[in-house]
Parts: sequence; structure tokens; C-alpha cells
Amino acid sequence: MRFAQAFAVGFLILGLIVGAFSLSHPVKAVLGQWLLERAFAAGGAEPWPGADLRPVARLSIERLKVALIVMDRASGKGMAWGPGVVAGTGLPGRKGLSVIAGHRDSHMVFLGKIRTGDVVKITTVDGQNTEYRVSGAMVVDSSRWSPHVDPEAQSALYMLTCWPLDGQKTTPKRLVVAANLI
Repeated sequence: MRFAQAFAVGFLILGLIVGAFSLSHPVKAVLGQWLLERAFAAGGAEPWPGADLRPVARLSIERLKVALIVMDRASGKGMAWGPGVVAGTGLPGRKGLSVIAGHRDSHMVFLGKIRTGDVVKITTVDGQNTEYRVSGAMVVDSSRWSPHVDPEAQSALYMLTCWPLDGQKTTPKRLVVAANLI
């Protein structure tokens, strides 16, 4: 009987560990946005002690009821907390191209529901509002794709995430949604 009890307790502990690990990403996604929202409201302050990222903008899409705080960089670890600006591109709401990336299974899942014509509003930490209209979407191979701006466009915003949206494995495919300044 003792063996059966020890086995049951061990199995329960293992289940709790596996459950906690599987919940860590969704918990970070929700907690991160709450902390980043507070830091955004404080003018882009440090969201938590020792954080190596800062909030730079709020991305919102009224039709989809989306409101996300965007961080100053898109890194693998950082994107567990929220979407970020891809290195080498401009800050959202500024002239030029800004690329925002995030995980397909949390913050950027809304890209599967976005439509041509949707309005994306960017609010920077200094209160500047900029609106973009979605012009289209494409699936690209990340090893062969690099962002470029239509020379006629004054400012553009690309939002990207892994493809397919319901995928479980890492692939080189990315969903890119393009939007131009209104």
C-alpha cells in the first residue's frame, strides 16, 4: 500500500510541475501586459525591477477589441510578455517602417481575424496617436524575406507572427499583415 501511495504522490507532483510549466507562457502574457500597461501609463518606465525592455506604444484595433502594449524590442524571451519592435525598424507611430512581432498563440493571435481595411491605432508613450489602415496580408519564408516600404507610403506598419497560427512546431513561415498611414 505504501508503494501505491508514494506512486500517487509522485505522479501528482509531476502533474503539478508539468501543469505549472504549461501555464507559464499564458500567465506571462497576461501579467506582462498588466505590468507593461502600468509602465506605459507612467511614461515608459521600467515595468518591473531589472527589466531590460520598455513599453513604447499601445496598439489597438477597435473592431477586434484588441489593446496591447508594444515593447521596444522583439526578443524570444521578451515576447512572452508582449509584442515588440523588430530590430532595425522604426518605433511605431514614427515616420518610416515599423515592424511589430509577437507570439502566434498569445498576443498576436488576433492577426488571424484582421481584415483589409481595419484601422490600427498606435498611441506612443508621449501621447501621439497615429492610425494605419490594413492593406493586406501575406505568408512569407522568414529566411528569404526582409521588410520593405512602398516608396509612395509615408509610413508603414507590419505586424508579424509565426505561421500557421494554430501550429505547434516552429517553422520558417511568418504571417505578415501590412498597414499604411491614414
